[in-house]
Order: sequence, then structure tokens, then C-alpha cells
Amino acid sequence: MTDIKRSRRLRKKLYLDEFAVKGFEISATYERLNPAEMDQLMEKLIDFVESHDLCIGGGMGSKEMAYFVTSNLRFDSATQQNRLAFEEWFKGVTMLTDFSIGELVDANDLG
Repeated sequence: MTDIKRSRRLRKKLYLDEFAVKGFEISATYERLNPAEMDQLMEKLIDFVESHDLCIGGGMGSKEMAYFVTSNLRFDSATQQNRLAFEEWFKGVTMLTDFSIGELVDANDLG
């Protein structure tokens, strides 16, 4: 693969190099929850995400959830501190049976 020299403006537009946006994957499993418990878990997750100025994309099923987490701010990235905060949050949610947190990766290079 050849290295293509791109202008700063184009690197920013394409979220490349110093403008790359980082994020990480999270997933968790839980026993089958009733609809009220699922709503409660989702509300807790949303409150946590919003309080840390993060953004998530993914979904929640009957026994598991999986999301990609990144910063809610333009051209900003999730951080190692965000990963650690999620780890602490997961540990405090008693309805979860297991969870995992991925490494920081380029959000635009998930292919």
C-alpha cells in the first residue's frame, strides 16, 4: 500500500491521522430480564453515558447487550479513563452476569 500525502483539511474531513476518532466496544450478558428491568438497565446505561459526554451505538437483546462507545464531542475520542469508568460502572450493576470492554480503536476503521 502506498502512503498518500493528504492536506490537513482533507485529513480532518476524512478523520485520519491526528483527526482519527477513537472508541471501544462494550458488551455484557445478563439473565433474562422482564421489560421493566430492561428499561431500568437501559436508563442506567443512558444516564452513565450522558454523564461522561459519551455516545453509544448498538443494541440490547433479551440476554445481552453490545455497543460501540465514543465521545459525544466532534473530533474528540473516548479515552482510557472512559474505559476504566465503564469497568467500574459494570461492576456496580448487579443484574449483569458478565461484561467485556474492548481496546481503543479507530472508530472509522472497524471493517
